[in-house]
Formats: sequence, structure tokens, C-alpha cells
Amino acid sequence: MLHDNFIKTAKQESHEFKALLNILSSLNLHTKEGRKLLCVLNNIIDYYINREVEYSDDVKMPIVYFPLCEDWAQMLCEEFVALKMSLLWGKSTRTNILSSYKSKPFIYLPEKVNKKEREACSKHFRFKRDVAKYLTDDILDMPSNANEKCFFYSRTLSDEYNLSLKTKGHYHFIQDVVGDSFSTEKSLIILNGDEDEVYKKIEQNDGRFKIPHIFLFLQKNIDGRNIQLCMKMQRSTIKEYNEDYDAGIHNVIAFLFSQKPYRLQRIYENKHSLVERWQREKFAETRDFISFTKAEMDYLFERQEPCIDFYELGCEINAEEYQIKNTFDFMIQDIAHEVKLRNELAICFTDQSLSKIKEEILNLNSEVNEEYTDYFLQLIHNKYKTELTEILYNWIKFHEIAVVLDYNIDVYYKKQLKFFLQSKCGASSVNFYTFKNFKAHKDGLVFLNSIHEQKILVLSMLNHCTGRSWAIYPNSFDQYHLNPGQSVLQINNKIVFDPRYSWYSYRYEEQLRLLLNSNYRVRYVKNGIQLPDKPIKIGIEPKEDEDEQNVRDRQSGVEQNRVKVSFGPRQHKVLDEYDFVLCKYMDEISICTILDVLRDFEDPTVISIQPLTDFYQPLEDLLDNEERRAGEGELMIRNNPKYCLTDEEKLSSREMWKILLGHRVAQYGEQVVYNDIMKPLLPAERIQFISFKRWLDTSENSVLPRSRRMQKRVIEEYLQIEGLYTRMLRHRKSRISTNTEGKNIIFRTFLIHCLLETDMKKAYKELSNEVLDYLNIGSENDIKIILDLIKDGTINFRLIKSISYDQR
Repeated sequence: MLHDNFIKTAKQESHEFKALLNILSSLNLHTKEGRKLLCVLNNIIDYYINREVEYSDDVKMPIVYFPLCEDWAQMLCEEFVALKMSLLWGKSTRTNILSSYKSKPFIYLPEKVNKKEREACSKHFRFKRDVAKYLTDDILDMPSNANEKCFFYSRTLSDEYNLSLKTKGHYHFIQDVVGDSFSTEKSLIILNGDEDEVYKKIEQNDGRFKIPHIFLFLQKNIDGRNIQLCMKMQRSTIKEYNEDYDAGIHNVIAFLFSQKPYRLQRIYENKHSLVERWQREKFAETRDFISFTKAEMDYLFERQEPCIDFYELGCEINAEEYQIKNTFDFMIQDIAHEVKLRNELAICFTDQSLSKIKEEILNLNSEVNEEYTDYFLQLIHNKYKTELTEILYNWIKFHEIAVVLDYNIDVYYKKQLKFFLQSKCGASSVNFYTFKNFKAHKDGLVFLNSIHEQKILVLSMLNHCTGRSWAIYPNSFDQYHLNPGQSVLQINNKIVFDPRYSWYSYRYEEQLRLLLNSNYRVRYVKNGIQLPDKPIKIGIEPKEDEDEQNVRDRQSGVEQNRVKVSFGPRQHKVLDEYDFVLCKYMDEISICTILDVLRDFEDPTVISIQPLTDFYQPLEDLLDNEERRAGEGELMIRNNPKYCLTDEEKLSSREMWKILLGHRVAQYGEQVVYNDIMKPLLPAERIQFISFKRWLDTSENSVLPRSRRMQKRVIEEYLQIEGLYTRMLRHRKSRISTNTEGKNIIFRTFLIHCLLETDMKKAYKELSNEVLDYLNIGSENDIKIILDLIKDGTINFRLIKSISYDQR
């Protein structure tokens, strides 16, 4: 929803603004359709140049990022800023144009001019005439002093300026409003992109003219990098200009435009790289990064809203069916790849699908309460039959449909879903896609997704992870980019997806708010992003299963490009572009991917890196030592007289808790022991008697009960074995069941979360049980011990000499 204050800002037009647009309208065909965009741009500029400068070193370096723009937007804005800062901010430019027109209020044509030159002279005259016509006496100029000039960089307008000066018969108004040196009478100096020449200009000027405002329109070179002038004009450089040459710079405003489909992660990445590399501020503290929501950009360009409908399938929090859902959620919380299971539950419309999913759940966790599983499956079956089927039937209306599912849905469920949609909902044909098919590619001047059908049904959930190193796009929360004529129905199946869906939605809005928290928006536009209530009533926030994200990426068929990094003669390393590295730039150390290095650093040879994989072997060695100590520790526990184990039992390969459980059964009987264990537990936490009997089977080789609650109940509460023993078993079980790829994912997750974190408590909370068990972490102090051990002698940054994609 658009905020009223934003709409007011986009319509807030001063007399000066209207005059400029009257002049610009004859120069640029897109002035009318870009009017709202220019109005917002004008407000932002006024916000900074009219601010009260508190002290001489008070320098603001705002970054204004316009996402989802039309292809003509940047050129229009560049021309507007050039006109505004030359005709309104400084008197000299306007005075010269007015006096020139008044002295010759007619088109002057030199002798022997050709048609092209005559047309250029006509354009020149019309521009001066429009300036004289619209910049009347009631148009007030902006506050400026005679000894002040502004810098302006636009690669496009710089080319136009040079072309107009050198080529007969070529005219662009930029020739009349800017100069290229301090000697010009004009108030706006255009820069040519050579940072050394800019520095030389300021040095030679030596404070005779002040440069209060600098405007930079960022553009990328053919190699995909921003020009050096823009990226080298950092806060430290500006401070040097002010201190050494009395430049008087107060504002350096950078503008960035993107035509790509709206993506929250893209805004995050732009903010992160520009704030830290250019503004030289801490990411969380900056208040001068200005950007906009998708709805706001659509409003500025007067686009029609895409046809995307949402249907929310849920249940009342206080209803009995909600208790059934909560019980089921509790039972499957320890199942591996829980999100995959939930996405399969979301498409179980047939009896056959429900039977298979039940079998799958029981196979994944034999201790799951079958009765409560049946309750939940019956609940979603009734919801699908009585509520969702009619919605789908009315929406499909005998059309061909595309169905978007997660990457790793079992083929059996897809076949059953296709049968249901064709037989019960009237679909004439059904084709399956994944979220990656929403990803748009540029076709000429437009972006198109790779889905062929007009009607698209989204039944799966995919998290966004915005701000994380493993962020996924497209996803269920960034708005889909649709081709002309396409429509989407997304089923937000909260019965199946909550609490994850509600928490993911909340975190998306939270990230949006953090990214759009500029002082301009909050104070001037008074348009902060309002957060919804935290969904704490729905359930605790689940931890993201990063292993699951890795599986999605691998199965999505994404090819990773190889990158060759050279550190010197015959010293190079070839890495995948998504491999993580420690990155050191000046005094800052961060963790990023090789792709981030290529994309975010204009000159990667100024940074030093170290692959995270360098830390894998120290972690492996640490775990091997831990394994030996754990074996010795378990033997010490078995030798404790309070457990009354025989010498044979102390050396037995059978788990000690199973031996002690057998002692209790021999003393009291199976049923009594079973009842004693289950009595304090909630119905959803209990297991069936047949599962209990498996623990007593000497041929059964499970290390632990499945759920952590049952582990605590049986081992620590009922059998009175110390908690350290449970932790040892969890660690051993994790080591046994995790393959090499899973181990590397755990190492990577641990390092990303913890290697640079100073708050061990925060790091501990962010780690999943899978990581904690594998690394045998029981407290935040364990994390500190591990980090101290692996950092010692392992950190070894190497300066990049060259970096490029490997062509082999």
C-alpha cells in the first residue's frame, strides 16, 4: 500500500519546478511520463542542498537508488539536474542565456550553413527562448554565492557536451548550461570521468571557488564496473579536498538507476557495497541511502498493477483444528528437510498422495504419533476439499495452467496433483515449473520470465533469506515479474507453512524497513515502513535449514562459473563464483562470495582474501580430537558406580542408556516403564508402545530417541544420566549420519555465522541443532574456544593480483 505522504511528495511542485519542466518538455519526450519521478528527485535534492550545515566538516554523501526504472529514466533525470543546478542555483548561467536571447530575439543563421547546422541553430534558439519565457521574475533562484560552483558527472551528458563543441550541426542544451573548468562563467562544471584531472582542478583552484555540491550519476563500464571517478570520490577523499584545498564540499549525491525486476536482495547488495565502499559508513548506521518500494516505483511510472492474487488458507488460532496443527508441527520439527515435506503436504489433494505422505513421515521418524498424524492429514484433506478446490476451479476456468513448485518435489506428488487439477478443477493442461522460471531475462528492451502459460498457480513456499549470503531469488515474497497477459494465484497455505510463512513475511518487511530507513523518508516524507506485529502467537521463529537451501540450489540445475584468482607468479587458485572467502579491505574484514568480490569492488587488487575452506581442516582436526576425548568421557561415565554396570556392560558396544532402560524393564516390566516415561509428556510428545519396544531390541542400532524432548525425558529425567552424555551421543550420531557434503555445509554455516561475530550469545542462537550437534557445541563459550583454536595459525590473507573467470 502506498503511503499518502509519498503521493503528496510525488505531486509537490513549486513554481521553479514547473518552470524547469516547461523548458525540459521540449528537450526530452519523456518529461510528461516522468513528471512524478522528477518531482521526487527534485525533493531529494532540495532536502540536501537546503539543509543547514552544522560545521565545516559536515559532509553528506547520500546514495539515491531508483529500482525498476524505465530505460529513459536516467537520461531524463540527468538533464533535469543539469538544468536545475545551472539555471536556478547559480545566477550567472541564467543571466548569460537571458541576455543572449534579449540581444538577439531571433534565429541567427551564419552564411552557408547546411540543413543539419540550421536545425542545430533552431534548437539553440528555442532553448534560449524557453528559458526567457518560463524563468520569469517570479521564479526565485536558489541560495548560492558568486564564488560557488557545483560539480556534475554524467557520462552521457559529458559525451553530448564534447560532441556539441566539436561537431558542426550537433546541438544539445548541455552546451549552454555547463562549463568544463573553474574559469567558466557558468555555475555548473561537468566532469569527464578522469579522477586525476578532477583532483588537479581542485588543487589549482585552491579555494578561490567553493564546491558545495557534487552530483554523480553512476554508470557501469563495459566490464560491468562503476567508473573510477565515482567510486574513488569517497568520504576520505572529500575530507582531503576540504582540508588541503578549502574546497567547501557539503554534499556529494550519487544517483543509481536499475531497469531490472524488483528484488529486495538487489537493494540490499547495492546498499551494502555502496555504503561501505563509497560512503565509508557502517551499514547499520547509515541514514543517507534512499530507495523505494516496488509499489512506489510503479506509481511514479504510472504502471498498472500486475495481476497477482493471494488466497490465504488458514485456521483460527483458538480453534480445535489449530491445536491439531500445533501438535503436528511439534512432531515434525526434528525431521530432516522439513520445508520439503511441508511443500509436499501443500499439494496432497488426493487420497493416494495423503497415504504416501503419511508413509514418508513415519519412515522419516518412526516415533511420530500416528494418531495425531492422521488427525492433521484429515484436517488438510477437509480444507482442500471444502475450501480450496472451489477456489481453484473458479480461477482455472478450463485454461492451460503453469504450476510453480519447489525444486525438490517428488515426481509422484506432481503426477497426483496434475490428475487432481485436470479432473477436479477443469485444467485443460498442466505444466510444472520451479521458482527459477520466474527469473526474468532481457529480451530487447523488456524483461520476460520463462513461463509460457498465461495462468500461473503457485503452491509451494520458498524463503527469501534477504541479507543472507545464501539469499534465494525468485521466491515467495519478492513480487513476481510477469509477462504481458499473465496472472498469478498464490496459495498461502498457512495450515501447512506456518509458523515459517508468517515469520518469513515478517522478516521480509523488517528487511525492507531497514533498507528504506533514510532520514529523507522518515523525517521529510514521513514515510517509514510499518512493521506488522511479530507472529509470536503463531509459534517460535524456526531456524533456516541451510542444507535444504543447498539442496534446492544443486537440484535447480544452476551452473557455477569458475574464477581464477592470482596472488603472484605461479600462485593462483581456482574457485567457484559462489565459494565464500574472508575479505580484507583496508581495516574491514567481511565474509562474501567470489561473485561479490567481482561485482562489488571496482578494483579487486586492493583487497586481500582467504577461502573459508582453509578453516575446514583445522575444524576436522579439532573434531577428531573431540571424538577421542568424547570416547574417553563416555567410558568414564560408564565406570561411574551409580549406574551399576557390569564389566561386560561397561565395554559393550550397546548404548548405555539402552542398557539401563533394560535394567528398569527387567525390574518393573515393559508396560510400567513405558507408562512412567510417557506420563509427564504431552500427547503429541509421546511415542507408540511399539516404538518403545524397539529400544529394547538388542539388534536395533539407533543412537538416540528421535526427538530432543524424548531424549531429555528418557536419558536425563527418567534414567538420571548426566546431560553431558546426551550431548556426546548427539555429536556421535551427527558425525555418523552426515556425509562429506553435509559436513562441509555445516563447517561453512558455522564459519559464516561465527568467524567474525563478537557476540557469542547471538552466534549461538543463530546456529541450528544440526550444527551444534556436529561440532559438539553446548554453550556460547564452546564457540569461543573453537574459534580461538582454529584462528591460531590459520588466518593468512593474500593480496589479489588479478581475478577473472576461468575460460577452460
